[in-house]
Amino acid sequence: MPNQIITIQDIPIHNISLSQTITKIQEHLKTNTFHYIITLNPEILIRCQSHPQIKSIIQKASICTADGVGIRLWSKIKKN
Repeated sequence: MPNQIITIQDIPIHNISLSQTITKIQEHLKTNTFHYIITLNPEILIRCQSHPQIKSIIQKASICTADGVGIRLWSKIKKN
């Protein structure tokens, strides 16, 4: 599975389908390491501008997916 990551404000977002997300989660569950998932919405993205600690946590997530139309729309615009 190719790595499909876009970046918005230095935050990597996995631009992958639901089935690809499930596959990644299954792969993570087979490991003996800690993983966490972020569902990034515009409000959280805005909060990251003034809270570097939150931004750092999000940047380290195993999976960060778009939660909401705004982030998805931005990812489509950025692809073109």
